[in-house]
Amino acid sequence: MAVIQNSCKHEQLTALLREELKTGHFSGNRFHTIKYLMEHYQVSQATLTRAMVPLFDEGVLYSVPGKGTFVREKQQKRPHSDLQMIFCVVSCQEVFHRDYNPGTWFALQDIFSGIAKSTGEHGGSVNLITIPSDGPEFRHLATMPNAAFIFLEYDRFEAQIEYCIKKNLSYAIYAKHHKLTRNIKQVWLDTEQAQYDAVSHLIARGHRQIGFIGDKRNSSRHKGFCAAMRDAGLSCPLSRMAFLPDGDDESAYQAAMKMIAADPELTAIACSTDLRALGVMQAVEDSGRRIPAFAVTGIDDVGRAYYDLPENMTTVHLPFKEIGEALVNMAYSEDKSLCIRMAPALVVRQTS
Repeated sequence: MAVIQNSCKHEQLTALLREELKTGHFSGNRFHTIKYLMEHYQVSQATLTRAMVPLFDEGVLYSVPGKGTFVREKQQKRPHSDLQMIFCVVSCQEVFHRDYNPGTWFALQDIFSGIAKSTGEHGGSVNLITIPSDGPEFRHLATMPNAAFIFLEYDRFEAQIEYCIKKNLSYAIYAKHHKLTRNIKQVWLDTEQAQYDAVSHLIARGHRQIGFIGDKRNSSRHKGFCAAMRDAGLSCPLSRMAFLPDGDDESAYQAAMKMIAADPELTAIACSTDLRALGVMQAVEDSGRRIPAFAVTGIDDVGRAYYDLPENMTTVHLPFKEIGEALVNMAYSEDKSLCIRMAPALVVRQTS
């Protein structure tokens, strides 16, 4: 049994664990259980957790939910110039077809454009691939010596991502609108900030009675709306909110018509997408109100995805091309815990 002094227990334990890991006995294999380490070193779980944090941060250890703690396999580092092939992994190639989902199509078109541009600047090439979440195809691709992987979905490809981590393969993840709690290479888009900025803009223009139309309660965009209203000392009752599972303009139109009729004091509606904002703009006009006295904002800046989106809509631009470029640079990086937050940009036009 190892003995640890009372002072700076976690630092002493970190040093002891490093010495044990240097033996190479655990390389690529499961590490001791938490229970074993607590008993062996006679420490509390809090002390053990604190001691292991640097090892996780440095990528020496990694955890697999439900399975335990593992030691990263030691491999020879390879120079970035050798990474000539980027595999962009998606669940189905239909997402790149315009009719599949115009909003998704727009975002992924730009992300893939950024990936292709940055890969070309590195002297490599891109392959778009679809693989079953539980099939053997990925491990075959992973044997290629000059490959890196970009995953545009986390949940569906968690097993493949774990394999990349274990085998020290080059990879990057688009975590979409939420930062993953794991210490993992990821790029994420702060859509909560996007909605916050749009609502703050409306407040700065003098609006106090503001409604919200989005997809679901407690989504990142809904949280951004509530945070902006709360920070300004304004109320945001549920009667001024509509949560629509369908993202089309017609359902937003119907919701806005009811909201405006029920609340004559309402002077603005912040929408979670540009397409919903299109329906709201039509509802404002049909209810006898006038834009921009009654203000409308959207999010996405996806005018190119829809033929009928007006060019005068105040919206928030989401940097999808820049996300693609960041994913490639991350895949080429040796930083095992690199996390990049992509910020939105408010675009003020005539609807506010």
